[in-house]
Amino acid sequence: AAFERQSLEALARLAREPVTYAEYAEEFKDFGVVSPENFRKDNYHAGTPLSLKGVRSTMTVDLVRMMTSSSPPGLIDALEGEGHNTLPGAYWVRGAGIYAESDEGNAEIRDRLGYLLAGVTRGDKSRPIVFFCLDSWCWLSFNAALRARDLGYTNVHWYRGGVKAWEAARLEMLPALQYGQVR
Repeated sequence: AAFERQSLEALARLAREPVTYAEYAEEFKDFGVVSPENFRKDNYHAGTPLSLKGVRSTMTVDLVRMMTSSSPPGLIDALEGEGHNTLPGAYWVRGAGIYAESDEGNAEIRDRLGYLLAGVTRGDKSRPIVFFCLDSWCWLSFNAALRARDLGYTNVHWYRGGVKAWEAARLEMLPALQYGQVR
């Protein structure tokens, strides 16, 4: 309840603060990486591609607009670890971007993520969902967005700049509260 209250207060402040159109923390730097058709299986901390087929890439200024609109997106924080700061209103889902070593393990992650996303979107697969992790060097949100796309979600966004771009824009962050774990 405290996270939700703090998120609503932060979003109200965000709506009053103009965000300039800029690129923050290499959120759209081209590392020359070709977008793969499938999951990144290891080395999750490496330069990412600029885009992912069937997923919209989103910059900080666009995400602020989306978050302060009359129908804000569901935000999915795909970072791993024990704790960190995140965007206001984000659902921290550990394991969403991890690749399992077996088909059964990946199917289990997919099914669990699907269950959590159904809650976030209230069962509406056309509701916007934004996936993010640390920065443009983090593949976890790429993999998680790919899973959502493959689950049939039609309005999937990838905030490639992640929490580092949000922080570089000097936007308010909150301690992450884990919403679920899928692996």
